[in-house]
Amino acid sequence: TTTLIEEQPAFSFAGRHQNFDTLDIDLHSHQNLLEIVFCSNVTGTTTVQNRNFNFFKDCLILHNKYDLHSEKYVALNSQAAIYYFTISNLKIKNLPALTILKPNTSPILTLDTLDACFIKSIFQNIILELEQKRYSYINQVQNYIQIIVNYIIRYLFESHYFSDSNTNPNAAIHKIRDYIDHNFCKSDFTLEKISKQFFLS
Repeated sequence: TTTLIEEQPAFSFAGRHQNFDTLDIDLHSHQNLLEIVFCSNVTGTTTVQNRNFNFFKDCLILHNKYDLHSEKYVALNSQAAIYYFTISNLKIKNLPALTILKPNTSPILTLDTLDACFIKSIFQNIILELEQKRYSYINQVQNYIQIIVNYIIRYLFESHYFSDSNTNPNAAIHKIRDYIDHNFCKSDFTLEKISKQFFLS
């Protein structure tokens, strides 16, 4: 996955929202910044370029630079939290700078319980470092940012996002058929899961 990252991420700012029942983030965009959001015990909808995407419980939400977006969050319990950070530098192979998703791609990355716990702990440590401002804290935050970005790149890579299936319809069909053949007997196998696996809308 390291070969896919041509320029490493550079931290800009971070924050979190807690102690809410519902939370609306108005329509906005970030100039020359890429935003990564982690939702913990939260459900809701993000609107990106006039398209709505629903999310449930634990997920990452990715916003390229200049993406016009808004969010509506609903807390599922008292542990609900929203963490976010922006980065001012990132170049992925074959994509424009500060772009992690291709146009018309779902910005939602749904996480299983284990991965959600891992990602949450990283975000919590980012906030802690920024609050305590201990020696070399910015370097430590930068290290945490890189871990999350590397995780996202691997997630996308293993979901065939960077493969030729994104430009070759026949390759996409073969990959989807293979995925169905290997997973159709599983109890949680659904069309929604296929669409998320292959970033279809």
